[in-house]
Amino acid sequence: MLQARIVIPLAAILLHSAKAADSRLGPREVALIEEAYHLWSTQADRIWPGASGVRAPIVYVGQNDEYAIGFTQPLSGFGNAGSAGKLGTIQVRQRRLPPEVSAFLEVEGVKAVAMGRPEARGQSPEAWVLTACHEMFHAWQDARGGSAKIDSLGIQPGAPAGSWQLSFPFPYSSAGIMRLIHVQGHLLWLASTASDPDEAKYNAGTALDGVRVYHSLLDAAGPNSKAKEYSIMQEWTEGVASYTEFRIARAAAMPAYRPTAAFTAFPDFRGYPDTWKADYQNRPYLVKHAGRAAKDRTAFYHLGMGKAMALDALMPGWKQKYLAPGVWLDDLLAEAIR
Repeated sequence: MLQARIVIPLAAILLHSAKAADSRLGPREVALIEEAYHLWSTQADRIWPGASGVRAPIVYVGQNDEYAIGFTQPLSGFGNAGSAGKLGTIQVRQRRLPPEVSAFLEVEGVKAVAMGRPEARGQSPEAWVLTACHEMFHAWQDARGGSAKIDSLGIQPGAPAGSWQLSFPFPYSSAGIMRLIHVQGHLLWLASTASDPDEAKYNAGTALDGVRVYHSLLDAAGPNSKAKEYSIMQEWTEGVASYTEFRIARAAAMPAYRPTAAFTAFPDFRGYPDTWKADYQNRPYLVKHAGRAAKDRTAFYHLGMGKAMALDALMPGWKQKYLAPGVWLDDLLAEAIR
């Protein structure tokens, strides 16, 4: 999740606007984006009731140009690039964002999903669509008060969520911190896969013992470090977004889901069942090895996903409290084992 305000110099705006009218979004790109909206609109409510009601604008980052889709007003620095089916009016400017971008950010005061083309991201069309749904979940989080909830942690008082989330000085190099993330992840994996409810509760409770030691060690860095709060926030945002992407991938692989006809006509279309088996089916093992599989910000994706999966097993109604102010994943786990 990345939110940032984009500022374009006036000279660049004039140059890009003059060029924009000659640029068009190709039929393959239109079909790709329509499939992302289709998958989100048909499957998101199965995971998060009401989530499909949030239809985030998309900035598609091509090789040379950026296309703004779903914006309700003209954007400064963009030119009109016509319209395309269900996507409506499309605006375009010369590329400014990284070609491999995958983010939820702010453009001209409007929060939007930004996605680089599959080739730049090294993804199949199906994996690209599922990543776009990950970012659409961030749009839903934000629309339901996510930014205010994050601000309540006081990590960056008064600063909008943005690049600071990527550059926050979390102690990733600490072997002790990574071991405690791994302890949590392994126990959460056991809790989420246990066939015996009592065993699941025991493993989740032991994971929470690990959380307490983990938080104590992070607090020892000093009252102003905010490393504990940062971990809590990243697990809640990126971890649950990863969980949501995993669940949508599983739903898309079911026989009941029907991709759009234009998407299935791609020469490189392989189908969501193959994508599920190749790219998603084994992702829970990343939870089991959290803190070892990744010793950077990605560890929070695995840890938060594991907590969401354990909550599915222990307290299926946990999502009703997910957005509540001051309630984080560890609070929900503590409630689940009472």
